[in-house]
Amino acid sequence: MPSRWLTILLLGAMCYVLGMATQIGWLYLFAALVWGAGLASALLAWLSLRNLEVSRAIIDWKRARPQLNTPGISEEDELQVSLTIRNRSYLPKCLLRIFESCPLEEPGKETKSFLLASLGARASAKITYQVKCYRRGEFAFPQILVEASGPFGLLSRRRKFSAPLSVLVYPACYPLRGLPSAGLNRSHAGATRKERDGDLFCGSREYQRGDSLRHIHWRNTARWQKLMVKEFENTASSTLTIIFDTKNFGRGKESTLEYTLKIAASVILHCARQGRRALLVPGELYVYPRGDSLRQAMEFLARLRPGDEVYSRERLSSPQGLGPVLAMVPLADALAVSAIRELGARTKQLTVVALTGFGEAELPLKILSPLEGDPVCVIPCQRGKLEEALARLGLTAETAHARAGA
Repeated sequence: MPSRWLTILLLGAMCYVLGMATQIGWLYLFAALVWGAGLASALLAWLSLRNLEVSRAIIDWKRARPQLNTPGISEEDELQVSLTIRNRSYLPKCLLRIFESCPLEEPGKETKSFLLASLGARASAKITYQVKCYRRGEFAFPQILVEASGPFGLLSRRRKFSAPLSVLVYPACYPLRGLPSAGLNRSHAGATRKERDGDLFCGSREYQRGDSLRHIHWRNTARWQKLMVKEFENTASSTLTIIFDTKNFGRGKESTLEYTLKIAASVILHCARQGRRALLVPGELYVYPRGDSLRQAMEFLARLRPGDEVYSRERLSSPQGLGPVLAMVPLADALAVSAIRELGARTKQLTVVALTGFGEAELPLKILSPLEGDPVCVIPCQRGKLEEALARLGLTAETAHARAGA
């Protein structure tokens, strides 16, 4: 804009000077027209940006995998975003260019521009565009830039408008054929392991010979007019513990942390759908089949950044209460590999997903081979082959389930 201002001023001044030197009348007229058109354009551009309101909203949402029914927006989902421009004045607006920056887009494609040829007095216009969520995380849309150039288009003026919109994108979830641990596949899907002695109350049942009288459920006994006892669940043996570190190797979406979060989100969602409990060790979050804990876990995974959390050493060093475990470990992280090897010596219900191909100096996969053995399993996950690893994870679970039922 300053260059256009300077061009108009210099052009008008040159015509005026030539007019004075040659005494040609039409040069004075041309100088006046140039300066007048420039002033009119500047004034109309300024008026076009007054009494404008801009708002932004998500009006449609298409899931990438509708069969999973995730509790929120996930990677690869398609959104339709609308921009609403309202003219609160009695003067019409014209030649408005809207510049939108969408943080949900793939890097390099965030900036979008739209032309609004005219906007009537006290009217509004809506602009919509499609966006595919490129990456998980929490994104706040920046201000919208509106440029007005008036009817002549000689000079333009820009103004930023606040249209706040925040979107939380969950890691992509993929369908699994089973849970990645034999310890969770010993009972039918949707059932829980109920015991007389446990650490979590989960209901009541009719009294049976041998039940402890201290477990009598007096309220239900009075309600059903028969002796009822409390039933407990052993959370240590029925809870799938998910372990990973947030050290990151690789770049962008093709990194160990992004792969890890997709695996963790897929497993957590599958656990919730199958009526199982999961424990997310980073953050120490329990995910239950019912309630809002699934959403909380997904939000935690969506916001997690490299280095935010590390292995819970105290949790891993204690063999008590550690049931089936799913661990994700980059082979480029020697400390994490060492911790998983120590864990494998204390639990025999262990599934390890070894992330390979993300770093230059990686440990060989065979370093985890001492862990392998029924029911411990090591699954390689190569860069670019995430879905293949998830498919193998499900097949491993089905095999473990078949063996447990045999």
